[in-house]
Amino acid sequence: PPPPPPPPAAPPPPRQSLPTWAATYNFSGSLRPCLISPTRDVPSHIRKPDYADHPRGASESEQRDKTSNNSIRIYGDDELGNDGLRHACAMGREVLDIAGRALRVGVTTDEIDRVVHEACMEREVYPSPLNYYNFPKSVCTSVNEVICHGIPDYREVQDGDIVN
Repeated sequence: PPPPPPPPAAPPPPRQSLPTWAATYNFSGSLRPCLISPTRDVPSHIRKPDYADHPRGASESEQRDKTSNNSIRIYGDDELGNDGLRHACAMGREVLDIAGRALRVGVTTDEIDRVVHEACMEREVYPSPLNYYNFPKSVCTSVNEVICHGIPDYREVQDGDIVN
């Protein structure tokens, strides 16, 4: 008798399945999204921006600034000091370096998000993308043809991927 047919290809692991919204989406490239993990929590003692708890993730202070200010803001020494913008930039650089060290073939962008979120929590700083206009994650991860604001998911980074 002829040999039995090969078994059917195994379906992707559930985490790597296509989200329901994407089933009928007309993608322009080969990259496909996977499911995403739940949004990570921020402890109550960490100072949050005004959009953190806004139902639409809107920044009311940003909207006020846009309507009342038509020039480029110049920061004073008190705003630039060690507790101000310089501190924020230093924390951002540290977290970005940690995220870069975590990136490798086989890691998911969700894992990069976890690393970024935990690094922010260790530094007691709010991860700025989180809930900004309802963005569900602590970092944007754009892979290949995703131009910007990619949402971290369970897709594993492949050799040759371009990750921003």
